[in-house]
Amino acid sequence: MNELESLSWYDSWIYADGMEDYRGKYMYCYKDTYKICELFAGHILYEVAYVVNGYDGVEKIIKETVDSYWNKVEKEVTQTINIL
Repeated sequence: MNELESLSWYDSWIYADGMEDYRGKYMYCYKDTYKICELFAGHILYEVAYVVNGYDGVEKIIKETVDSYWNKVEKEVTQTINIL
């Protein structure tokens, strides 16, 4: 893909405040995880669009496949017409 950030980069955006609860256990309180999920989803969608629309993307692959098929069909039709 293009330049999707590493997963550790997204981890750095998750703010975890440690605190001790009433039982004496150490707990984490995560803040703004919704924001990082939105950012991650946006990056994923951008990368998918980049791959689909890019130079070597799906559009080029589909075009090459259809063109190849069309050339074969055209050749067969021409041969059939010549025989008739």
